[in-house]
Amino acid sequence: MHLELKIFLVCCGLAFAFVVLNLLLKKKITEWNVIAWGLGALVILLISANPNWVDGAAKFLGIDYPPSLLFMLSTLVLLVLVLYQSIQISALQSKLRQIAQHVAVQKHLDIESPVQHAQAAAASEGETNS
Repeated sequence: MHLELKIFLVCCGLAFAFVVLNLLLKKKITEWNVIAWGLGALVILLISANPNWVDGAAKFLGIDYPPSLLFMLSTLVLLVLVLYQSIQISALQSKLRQIAQHVAVQKHLDIESPVQHAQAAAASEGETNS
């Protein structure tokens, strides 16, 4: 690997780590997501600093073209992240449904309450008049 490419990849990893930290400071992403993306930035930095690791791992796994190992690993990581995000979205949808049901019941009880008060007041007036 050429030195220029190695420097470019390290700069990409550092820029990615900076963006992740910046998003954390602006509270755009949660701490758990920062851990996942921070690990991604760390992997980018490690692989770009040591490209021979990819060649060794590809040879160990019997992969003839080492860059295809990177594509396969990046695809697997993205699939795991999408699955994790889907789990989070499902949990949030469930909580949102529960909150909407709670608010609907609360509004229903608030609507019935004034009507019941008016009926009780009318009944008490009827008793006093008779």
